[in-house]
Amino acid sequence: MNVDTGSLETAFVSEAEAAKDRARALEIAGAAHDLNNVLQTICSYSQILSEKFSSGGRVSEIAKNVMGHALEMGEISGRILSAAS
Repeated sequence: MNVDTGSLETAFVSEAEAAKDRARALEIAGAAHDLNNVLQTICSYSQILSEKFSSGGRVSEIAKNVMGHALEMGEISGRILSAAS
């Protein structure tokens, strides 16, 4: 029996590279998920501050600004998660 070891080696290398790519995608997806958890906390605290200081003062303005940036980061995180899938 004559086995083409070159083709077999290429297949193993290709499968190993595919496994590494899958592992990287899972790691990226996990990091995006963790980022979303932190951003949710930031949004929640910003909402609390905004409501507590709703008189339109500086604290309310800063809280709304922080929330806006956190929501933007959430969108970016969502795009990263989509790209990792």
